[in-house]
Amino acid sequence: MQVTRGVDFSRSGFGPRTIILCDQVCTLVLMSLPKASLRWRLLNGKTASPETRPLLLEAVSIFHECFDPIVDAASRRDLIPAMVYGKNVRGQEFGGMYCALLIVNSSVVSAGMLRILGTDIAELPLVATSNSHHGKGYFQTLFSCIERLLAFMKVKNLVLPAAEEAQSIWTDKFGLSKMKPEQLTNYRKNCSQFVNFQGTNMLHKMVPPCRVINNQPNKFLSRKSQS
Repeated sequence: MQVTRGVDFSRSGFGPRTIILCDQVCTLVLMSLPKASLRWRLLNGKTASPETRPLLLEAVSIFHECFDPIVDAASRRDLIPAMVYGKNVRGQEFGGMYCALLIVNSSVVSAGMLRILGTDIAELPLVATSNSHHGKGYFQTLFSCIERLLAFMKVKNLVLPAAEEAQSIWTDKFGLSKMKPEQLTNYRKNCSQFVNFQGTNMLHKMVPPCRVINNQPNKFLSRKSQS
């Protein structure tokens, strides 16, 4: 798998804006999942295949189940499919978005939109868990996988928009904090394209580092605070 620092892949191949995600990283993250019928996947909607398209459709359905319509004011287009499939909408760039999925048996139970904007910043603008699976810890598991993935890719900071009523969950349970105006300005100097929604506050946290003990994947640990 290849993840680019820009909004799209380089047609000429690898370049200075490319981060490589190796199979070893995927193996380590997968082995960190609880011993259950769980798996997680990171899908690029732009390159959906017959095998991944149903999973992406499930993700769109979960986002619609959990959120009021997120509509572009000018075009009146629904932004949720645009994000999932990496389509641009009237100047809003959603290229480079990946859909992180937690799957139980063959069903998607939790989903998040992830975009890596370089080694300094990754964003998680949209997350949701199916209403029938609330309270089971599925999103905590997905979030942990995302953090560990970012740590192995040496991404330093995670940012996301949060509605006022959800802000305490992010700060108390997941360790994020509200950005100060000067912090937001500094982030935007380095990357102007991350997603923000009307009526939300931007939150951030440093990605906790991970380590492998004695190069053994089964001893993969995360140095993260317990929540």
